[in-house]
Amino acid sequence: MAISIKRLESMLELRNANEENCAKIMHEAMVFANTKKIGPALEIYAEKIGADLLPVYRDKEGDRIRTALEIMDKAWGSCGVEYIRAKNDVYCERGIDYLNTGDTYSATVMYDWARGCWRCCSYGDFIETSHRSFE
Repeated sequence: MAISIKRLESMLELRNANEENCAKIMHEAMVFANTKKIGPALEIYAEKIGADLLPVYRDKEGDRIRTALEIMDKAWGSCGVEYIRAKNDVYCERGIDYLNTGDTYSATVMYDWARGCWRCCSYGDFIETSHRSFE
């Protein structure tokens, strides 16, 4: 399930985002990753940055999630998409992908692969409170 636009706006510092509709683009990217539905703001922004969503649309969910994170990274202007591996995570399927804000305790958007859900919190807090062990 995607995080609401209002929650994104209240949790993240989007004032200095690269795109005016950043929260809407981010929300629609999450919806796309989960349902393959391409919203109007996402479609316009993907065309603007030259992201071809059609091949990803047909492919597996993991590729859509990573593409959604990359689009959100560009719209927000964060420092890239990164992955934190959980212990015993051989196939990169139990950790988290997140938008790197440059600060461990700044709120960010992340995808929790073990639980299959989107989260909006700092990855530092998430790792400290998680019952899983991370490397």
